[in-house]
Amino acid sequence: LGAESCHSSACRALLLLRGLRVLRCLHKLPSMQKLVLQTYHALGSFTSVAGFLFIVFYVFAQFGVAALGGKIRTSNPILANSDYATNDFWALNFNDFLSGMLLLWAQLVNNNANVWVTDFTAAFGQWVWLCFLAFDLLCGLVILNILLALIIDAMMVPDSDEEWDREDQLRKMFDTPSLQPLTEEH
Repeated sequence: LGAESCHSSACRALLLLRGLRVLRCLHKLPSMQKLVLQTYHALGSFTSVAGFLFIVFYVFAQFGVAALGGKIRTSNPILANSDYATNDFWALNFNDFLSGMLLLWAQLVNNNANVWVTDFTAAFGQWVWLCFLAFDLLCGLVILNILLALIIDAMMVPDSDEEWDREDQLRKMFDTPSLQPLTEEH
């Protein structure tokens, strides 16, 4: 079966299943087993952060719909002659909730964010730029750094047969000498 000759849904499904054959080999790689196990144990923390990220998206999307809903259209003279229109970004808007969520996702991954931020600011005022900046600071810096910290923390969990002391592990990672406890004399 070649990808060029496959047009039916069943054929595409078979190609997908054929590509998943590599998963049979995962049980032979201990490092992959450890990675899957650590990820499984960290799912609770990941879902908490993902839930918080969804709440932030929800609030910003609702605010965007309330403030800009229906104003982002092809008949807007400022937007019609902008990079936003040239790049055909009309699907990224706050005219409805789902489009607002899509726009915020594109903003989070910084996919040509400068185009709509610049053009929305020109069309609607400086406050739009401040709202996108607040979103970037909250999501891009705070929440994604928390997620990264959770990933690092999940990878620090030892195997079940290891004796584990987090302080010793951190000391080894950063090559610091043993910390001296504080006494009342110091």
